[in-house]
This record gives sequence, C-alpha cells and structure tokens, in this order.
Amino acid sequence: MQRRLRLLWVTPSLPRRGRSAFQERTWSLLHALAPAHAITLLAFVPTDEAPVAPEELPPGLAAVHRVPCAPQWTADPLSLLPPTVRAGLADPRCRAALATLLRAQPFDVVQYELIETAYVMPLPTVPTLLSVHQLGSAQAHAQWQANGGALAQRPAA
Repeated sequence: MQRRLRLLWVTPSLPRRGRSAFQERTWSLLHALAPAHAITLLAFVPTDEAPVAPEELPPGLAAVHRVPCAPQWTADPLSLLPPTVRAGLADPRCRAALATLLRAQPFDVVQYELIETAYVMPLPTVPTLLSVHQLGSAQAHAQWQANGGALAQRPAA
C-alpha cells in the first residue's frame, strides 16, 4: 500500500482553472494528487488580488496559505533580479511564510513550481523538487513565432 505523503506545494500564484496554462496545470496536478496525499499549498499572490472562493481551488487540499506579496522595485536598484522575482517573490513576506511553514510542520517533500520560486528556497532539509517546465516553452518560442503563433505539427511516422 502506498504511503500518504505530507507535501508542501509552493507556487507563485493560486492554482485556478481557466486563468493561465500554469494555473490550470497546477490545479489539475493538485486535483489528481490530493486524494492520495496531504497537500499544503503555499501560494504567493499580488497584494491587490481579490480573495478566492474555496471551491475555485483544487478539492481535498489539507491547507491553503495565501501570502500577499508586493512588488519590490526599489529593493533592486541595479536590476539584478528578474522582473518576475521583483514583481512579488522578493517581498520578505514570501521567505518568512515559507520558513514558518517549514518549521511548523514536518513535510516529506517540498515542491516548488516555476524557476522563479527558487529565490525563496532555503537550503533543503527534506527532499525538494523544483519544476522548470517553462524552459521547454522558452525553447519552442522561435518555432512558435516562425509558425505565426502556432507550433508546427510533427510529421506522421
């Protein structure tokens, strides 16, 4: 019998259907995993984002922590941080919320979604995953542009 894992899922936005490909992907993944595992969601959201009804999130999550994060444009005068990090993840509340959760609960695995969340990652003390699936999208960008905004079909075998 499979062991029920305690997972901490860290995302730069709430997983919601019909918003973006990333949010849809994360929603579907959590929806599929939640029945078998205790998933705690830690989502970093813009400070002006309206509250989300619980029924808009994947069902079966053990807990949801929504952390409002403000842009930190003045904290990076030399523009050393990527804009997506400055736009929210550089807010000290992000790291503080993550550290608090990691101290408060024993997790079996921590999953960080998107490469930008690496900015808030502490040194791992439990198995840690960082999904960087957007790199594949970046590699396909030139092909997408060359095809007028559509990926080419693979030739039939």
